[in-house]
Amino acid sequence: MTDTPGLEWLTMGAEVAHAFRHHGTGRIKTAVVDKIGKRDVVVTVGGRVEKFNIGRTCERDGVRWLERSEGTWNGWTELGPLDSPWAAEMFQAQRVENAAYLVQKASDGFASKRDVESARALRSAVDVFLKLAEPEGEAS
Repeated sequence: MTDTPGLEWLTMGAEVAHAFRHHGTGRIKTAVVDKIGKRDVVVTVGGRVEKFNIGRTCERDGVRWLERSEGTWNGWTELGPLDSPWAAEMFQAQRVENAAYLVQKASDGFASKRDVESARALRSAVDVFLKLAEPEGEAS
């Protein structure tokens, strides 16, 4: 565990949220904390190792996150608690975006084949998207 105030969520072996943002777009994954040093935090995400400076932080929804700039044009990477409200929002937005991609893919399949099987695949993809994208209680 770190002695830095606001980073109590940062413990060895903890699963944490690893968010990459680039000019309005973002992706989020889970990472595992491998090492907490005096200066750096080392995590494994998607099979690769990344370092974060423990002194570089930002705040998301009242929770302190570690932050690393990838350069002016390359975006930002942030590390925070997996159960934070901002991480939950990003995970949800990513699920909706993935579902939208599958709708587009199924739509392309239907446009080229125009058969019952591809129509069912499209309907199924749209149903998943609607379930994820519609706020609770607004399903038609």
